[in-house]
Amino acid sequence: MSYRSLVPQVIGIYGLDVVEVGTAQKGYRSESYRLTLATGGAANLIFFKNEHNTRQRIRSADNAADTLSSALPVRSRFDERTLRLSDASKEVYASIYNYLPGSTIPWESYTKNHIKLLGWAMSDMHSVWRASDKAVSFHVGDELNHLLTRMKRYFDSTDIQKAIQNKLSVSLVAHLGDYERLFKKLGAITVIDEHILHMDLVRGNVLFDTDGNTPWKIDNTTLTGVIDFEKAAIGHPIYDIARTLAFLLVDCANKDRASIYKYFLQ
Repeated sequence: MSYRSLVPQVIGIYGLDVVEVGTAQKGYRSESYRLTLATGGAANLIFFKNEHNTRQRIRSADNAADTLSSALPVRSRFDERTLRLSDASKEVYASIYNYLPGSTIPWESYTKNHIKLLGWAMSDMHSVWRASDKAVSFHVGDELNHLLTRMKRYFDSTDIQKAIQNKLSVSLVAHLGDYERLFKKLGAITVIDEHILHMDLVRGNVLFDTDGNTPWKIDNTTLTGVIDFEKAAIGHPIYDIARTLAFLLVDCANKDRASIYKYFLQ
């Protein structure tokens, strides 16, 4: 569903003088709109789906971003208030954030410099978080085990197994026990190295421009912002590195694996 009909109500509650509302940008848990202000600036209105722990996730995301805001270009609050809007059929949260310049680009457009900047940004973010005592409410191990439980329930369903057989003519054997053992081993890693992680530093959450006033710049390519901290969690940095690296290896098909490892990790 779209939350476009709620935009005027939210603008009124926040008391903003808005001259233009941009088109909806939809994410997994959110929907956002660029608001052009009469003052000449811009703000970012975000609606969050009402799911379990939504308010807690918003608070954790804000804490993770706030820790970085003095050193790095990340999405931060324009107004500290969070609205909860509801009617007979639905409930949604809304918040206003500062608008960051730049735009996302498709994976196939990532050059060597884009990949290097992604690794550079993650390294800087982890350095700030490692030195911070700011808290988020979720642990990456708990989050992954929750997802694994849902996956097991899904693939163990007789109806799902039949549907896969009928539609794809294959019998699926999901070796999810391997992941249980992996998560258990990773959980045994010393907690000394744990800190806040982004856990979604991928294409749709990284903004680039051909120029920009940020420290993350190589030649004429600038990483102008990092957004969407809703999956932020405490954990060992290897989780964050592995998630982003996996997307790069799968989706940057025009780059060989050795180059991706070199540009992102080194």
